[in-house]
Amino acid sequence: MELTGKRSSLRIVSRLSKYGGLQLISETLGIRKMEKVKVINSIFSTADAEDVSIEFDSYDLVLRFTDWQGLNHIIKFSDTEFMRWDDDVNYKKFRGDCPHEIIDSELIKTKNLDSNVFHHYMLCFNAASNLEIISAKMQLLEPSGT
Repeated sequence: MELTGKRSSLRIVSRLSKYGGLQLISETLGIRKMEKVKVINSIFSTADAEDVSIEFDSYDLVLRFTDWQGLNHIIKFSDTEFMRWDDDVNYKKFRGDCPHEIIDSELIKTKNLDSNVFHHYMLCFNAASNLEIISAKMQLLEPSGT
């Protein structure tokens, strides 16, 4: 029996084992992992953020904003390969007021980037817009009170 779908191919072979029982041998070919969305608001919050600014220099993106508690944040995304500032967001997939990391990102695969090196983030600023980033590293440089 062979099962084939769009995203995967699964071959199951059955035979009798030397003990007379049925032995199933399965071989998985080309199965892709499904994207998972992980909320990362324990690191920082984007809810009701103000004064959002983005600087981009030599593949490094620096994000600055003030969160709902009045804390100033500076976050550096090193080796940024993709960035999009967009008002549209899939609210079935993302909360509109917090940052997310997309695990096993289809976009990373589409861009032919190494998923062991690059990370995909969706930062949803409900008071502004949404920032989507693929970068090698995210580093929180400064959370300080004002």
